[in-house]
Amino acid sequence: MSNIILSLINDFLSLRLDVRAMNFVRTSQQEVNNGVPDARFTALISLSSRHIPRQLLAPSSAECASAQKVRAGWDPQAWNLLEAARVSLVLSHPDLLNDDFSERFSKWFTYADEGELCAYYRAIPLLPNPQRFVWRAAEGCRTNMKSVFMAVTCDSPFPSQYFDDIAWNQLVVKALFTETPLYRVYGLDARLSTTLAHMVLDYMDERSSAGRDIPLDAWLCLGLYSDVRVDNAIQIALKSSSLKNRCAAIFALGRAKRNDRLQQLLNDNTDSRLNAAIQQALQGRVDQYAFHTLISEVEG
Repeated sequence: MSNIILSLINDFLSLRLDVRAMNFVRTSQQEVNNGVPDARFTALISLSSRHIPRQLLAPSSAECASAQKVRAGWDPQAWNLLEAARVSLVLSHPDLLNDDFSERFSKWFTYADEGELCAYYRAIPLLPNPQRFVWRAAEGCRTNMKSVFMAVTCDSPFPSQYFDDIAWNQLVVKALFTETPLYRVYGLDARLSTTLAHMVLDYMDERSSAGRDIPLDAWLCLGLYSDVRVDNAIQIALKSSSLKNRCAAIFALGRAKRNDRLQQLLNDNTDSRLNAAIQQALQGRVDQYAFHTLISEVEG
């Protein structure tokens, strides 16, 4: 699997790097594959920034589909070229399955800078037996560096597959705190729970009590859960002057399968923009990605 992923990353890089930069990548990969001490490996990781630009990888839809095919949930759209090159060096190690590699890999995080940390965390779900690194990924979620937190949580299948419920719920709530887009947290829809809903409702209450806006993504966390608190929050949102807030509440009703309430709103409403959201909710198009698309298209 790792060889397939490495080959794919090399394809991405070869289409975007000039000859000199790609030669550095290939030469460094070969050196790593031949076996290098940690000091030399981390030096190559650092030297990469002199040869590889930090511009976005910007994969095509076909390239994203290829990424999904080799590792479900892996989306490299937010990667930059330097991160891709550094991940390729990690994947070039000849001993990825050995216990020795697990220990060495963990040590590399100790002195890594922010950009290097992002690359290491992006590499985790692409390694064989990635569950070995659950503790390390959880450490990444505790960081105050948003870029590192997003490298762990976004566009990666790892947290949803390997985090326990406590770590998962903490990740989601922290994503709300840090305004990390929840639609990019792969597997969110499959791991909604009553416990998570209560945590998010408490967060929403705290924000409301402080007179602060509630992040729209909070509505994604309620799932099928419904009680008086949810109903009250939805009622308040439906009276908001913000069309985005009203559409988000409509989406929450759709995710809770409250079609009776949605139909009533459709009958009583005259705003064509809101009606479009209601129709979408009634049709069941309410997954996390549909939510992002709808909200991003709404103005006001």
